[in-house]
Amino acid sequence: FRKSEHPEDWKRLMGENLVRRTRSFIRDNYAETDEAGRQYLTFSNGERFTFPDRRAIPVDHAFAEDDPAAKMVADTTLDAIKELQLPRYDLAAYLAPSAAGLMTEDEQALVEDLKRSRGQVAGFVRTNFYKRLSSCGHSFILSLHRHLSRNRLFLHAIDEDLPLPAGTIDANVLQGDTDAEVEDESTTSLRLGGQLTEPAQDYALLEEKDPRSVRWIRPQLFTSHLRRDLVADSEAIEGLLGDYGAWSPEGDSKLAGLLRLIQQEHPGEKVLVFTEYKDTADYVAAALQELGVEQVDVATGAVEDPTALARRFSPKSNSRLIATDEPLTPQDELRVLVATDVLSEGQNLQDAHVVVNYDLPWAIIKLIQRAGRVDRVGQESEEVLIYTISHGSVEDVLNLRTRIQHRLAENASAFGSDERFFGSEGEVRVIKDLYDGTLADTEAQEDVDASSLAFEVWRRATQDDPVLAERIAGLPDMIDATRTPRLEEREGVACYVRTDSGNEGFAYAHPGGSTRLLTGHEALRAFEAAPGQPGLERREDHDDLVEAMVRGPLKESDNTAGRLRGERKIIWHRLGETLHDYDPVTDKAVSAIYEAPLTVTATRRLRQARRAGSTNEDLLVLIRRLHQDNDLTINTKTGTDPIRIVSTMGVSA
Repeated sequence: FRKSEHPEDWKRLMGENLVRRTRSFIRDNYAETDEAGRQYLTFSNGERFTFPDRRAIPVDHAFAEDDPAAKMVADTTLDAIKELQLPRYDLAAYLAPSAAGLMTEDEQALVEDLKRSRGQVAGFVRTNFYKRLSSCGHSFILSLHRHLSRNRLFLHAIDEDLPLPAGTIDANVLQGDTDAEVEDESTTSLRLGGQLTEPAQDYALLEEKDPRSVRWIRPQLFTSHLRRDLVADSEAIEGLLGDYGAWSPEGDSKLAGLLRLIQQEHPGEKVLVFTEYKDTADYVAAALQELGVEQVDVATGAVEDPTALARRFSPKSNSRLIATDEPLTPQDELRVLVATDVLSEGQNLQDAHVVVNYDLPWAIIKLIQRAGRVDRVGQESEEVLIYTISHGSVEDVLNLRTRIQHRLAENASAFGSDERFFGSEGEVRVIKDLYDGTLADTEAQEDVDASSLAFEVWRRATQDDPVLAERIAGLPDMIDATRTPRLEEREGVACYVRTDSGNEGFAYAHPGGSTRLLTGHEALRAFEAAPGQPGLERREDHDDLVEAMVRGPLKESDNTAGRLRGERKIIWHRLGETLHDYDPVTDKAVSAIYEAPLTVTATRRLRQARRAGSTNEDLLVLIRRLHQDNDLTINTKTGTDPIRIVSTMGVSA
């Protein structure tokens, strides 16, 4: 990040060094189909992996008569949240006119920060209320309890003329907060009633701990409206909590639906349960244990090593990562793992084939990521089952989300975030498909690295036409073409260059002089044209635009010492990084590889020798001979890497 903050530069860097191929890409390009119509891969050792069928199954749970969650999805609750003023998160709006002349230097700095973030934090808090409401009634009540406790703490400070704590008060700072990060998750409070701590005790504890996330400011700097709105919000929250009554797992109909899945639908099978929130995960895991489910654990961001839990849950698929001197006993293995989305990416959990969405993530892509933890190479089941627990039909689910979205939109003046949670046609379609029994991958082309995409274009075009491959390989440099622009595409010229050492570059120039580098994906789109697409006459400014790119963003001006790629990199890592003492001539030849790019001749001969199985000594003899004949590296006075224009594509209306 010291070199560039532009995402395009990082995309180019990643494109040069990483290979990323998604499940859909592998399935579309490498899978074969058996007699039964099932797709499979054949590995180099002859083993076959058959892609499982992915089946989405909605689980409708009816609210029990004593389930407070039934009241939480009513308009009464949604409107009450919308009407909250949330003054603690918009303190700048309550500054007294005389505050400017009374503030200390530290208070002035704090007020400037408050003004810059005005409304944004309040918007996130309101959205968080709505999202937790749709996740789990227990988590929603916890949020209301915490918010009310902090409001009471503020009111205590105002009434006692004590400094107000501005900033983030971590959950484990105040006593009585039930989501404190403790080692024993079994201490999670499953039953919630009217318990609240004394604000004076909370204030004293916060003052004693004085966390870095909290800054202090005098209440005299604010108008009386701050206290008025704190009281109004507190009374509204107390009204909601009083309406809901006490919470207990026995009356939780959503939890009962999950319990039926684990004990009746899939007894003895591994079940992976996903939720968006740590509070929900802790509650569900603790409640399942209390209700008699064994071998349950929870993986959240607060867990020191969630990967270790993943290995206990899926030891077979992680066998290479489990130390042989620490064998996993059946007692240590997990049957049910409740996890936040900390495990939705980058983990092998395919010992299981049952995934449960305890809540629907607001970022719909997480549904695909959750399924992908078990629907991957190594899955032995013919089916991957994706359960989604919710109340009512898909129309009920969409209706709740739409009602929440409308209230956020109505409160746009307070909701300062640019985050968009729900509403696009694609998101609605994914949820409807989920309730219709399907969960398809929704991967963009950019999810696969550009080199892999380019290779597949080449492979498909030439696999049945070897003559075409020979024709393309025999083409000279400086190939150009011109096509019509696509929708909303600006006219100009795209250029592809390659240096003598194998570095590649792509750029685009617009009429008028503006030029920019292209990422690999952008270059693929710029050069794309169907074989039967008619070409156009060259643009009059074609050569001028190409020259502007070659002399501008594509110019290779940096010294090439140490910039190892391709055959040069392979040879250097094999010979140059060793601690052998070579004779002076050989040492000079090997050092030259580090200092300058290889010639075309050297690249070809070294590659041939290496692939023929030459030993290090054989390679050193060849390198020394090439160096003595001045055929090893490109010798330039500036040390730069000369570029060649490979092809260009004009875009003209």
